[in-house]
Amino acid sequence: LCTGIRVMDFRERDGYVEVVTGEGVEKAKFLVISCGVKDRLPFKVINPFTRDRLGLCIQVDAPSKVDARGENWIFYGEKYSPFGYAWIFPKDKVTSIGLGALISHIKSNLRLYLAKLKEYHEFDLNKARFHPVPLSGPIKNIATRRVLLVGDSAGHVSPITGEGIKYAMFAGREAAKAISMALRGDISVKNVRTVYLKGLSKTVFPDLRIGRMLMRIVERRMLKSSGL
Repeated sequence: LCTGIRVMDFRERDGYVEVVTGEGVEKAKFLVISCGVKDRLPFKVINPFTRDRLGLCIQVDAPSKVDARGENWIFYGEKYSPFGYAWIFPKDKVTSIGLGALISHIKSNLRLYLAKLKEYHEFDLNKARFHPVPLSGPIKNIATRRVLLVGDSAGHVSPITGEGIKYAMFAGREAAKAISMALRGDISVKNVRTVYLKGLSKTVFPDLRIGRMLMRIVERRMLKSSGL
């Protein structure tokens, strides 16, 4: 088991996958990739996400207030996000404060929107960090015979809420199932992709499909109300 080692590249061979790391080359029967959309590895399997299928989040962590009481705050409206929502999520010792928006609708610096949340919780705006998020809905070409994408790298994020952890866990389970079946000899290697996608069609894709549909409805209504 190797941890803390960056994977630089991979090459799918006949019978195995070569995984290139900063410390050398490893061989594996299968490779599961789970990373953010800024990483280039997934783009050897899928095409890069376009602007209309990407969201951008900005978030900062600050010491939690004593009176936070674990209440999650959600803020809707153009005051807090050009196309999305903002949040204040108290945790044990820190509170996460941030917002997200569809990149194609961002016309000004998101820091200006984030600063408005200081009315509810103090934080250091200079410590805010940006994170792109895929909002594509279901993607089918996220696996080859021996390489499977999971999580953000596969677009497993709700287009309407930006939630991704739950779907990444579901997808990881389906990937493990498919690979385990192949290692046991229950299915052939060429069927791993099919079994993986079939599992996703029951556990992940339905929510993503509905989320994408709702996002399009909201986007059309916003464009109509603005006269565009």
